[in-house]
Amino acid sequence: MDGIIGRNTVKAINSCPPEVLFNAIKSARIHYYNTIAQRGQNHKFLKGWLKRIGKIEFES
Repeated sequence: MDGIIGRNTVKAINSCPPEVLFNAIKSARIHYYNTIAQRGQNHKFLKGWLKRIGKIEFES
C-alpha cells in the first residue's frame, strides 16, 4: 500500500459491487471512530460519530 490511487486501485474499486464497497468503507469508518475514541477525551464524541455514520444508507 503506497497511498496512491493508481490504475490498480481504480480497477479494484470498479470490480467491486457498489453495495459491498459502500459497506466496507462504512465499516472501516466505524472502526476508525472506535480507534480514535480510545485516545484522550475523544470517547465523549463517539456516540455522535456513530449516530451520524448510522444515518448513511446505501441507495442503488
